[in-house]
Amino acid sequence: MKPDSLKQIQLQLIDLEKKMLLEIKKRELQFKNIHPQQLNAARNLLHYLVLRNEDIRNLQDSLHSYGLSSLASAESHIHSQLQSILQRLGKRYATGQLDECTHEYNQLQMAEKAKYCLAKKEMLPDRSSWYPLMRRLQITML
Repeated sequence: MKPDSLKQIQLQLIDLEKKMLLEIKKRELQFKNIHPQQLNAARNLLHYLVLRNEDIRNLQDSLHSYGLSSLASAESHIHSQLQSILQRLGKRYATGQLDECTHEYNQLQMAEKAKYCLAKKEMLPDRSSWYPLMRRLQITML
């Protein structure tokens, strides 16, 4: 199968980005109820769901043919990855348009959460006293 031209790829990616931004716009009121520390994660989840709602297999093959990221493992920063590919294809973004939810941003967030969890763990009582009770707890999700 012949890969799409770079211009076709760029147009498909621009269309995907428009869909991502439109979904965020549609849910603007819902985002007001989300804690500020979770806003980037919520937006990223919505971006990811928009992407996965599309059949991008041909696009991924074309991206791969040109040595570009195929968006296969960018779940934690999908919009930023899409923007990065578009930049490589010549798209210019104005200041403030680039998504701040990048791979580096997520690494920093994970490190902060790990520090927080370690600090909390030190404040917990010895697990041996309550762990047997936890083993008997069953959680069912509907």
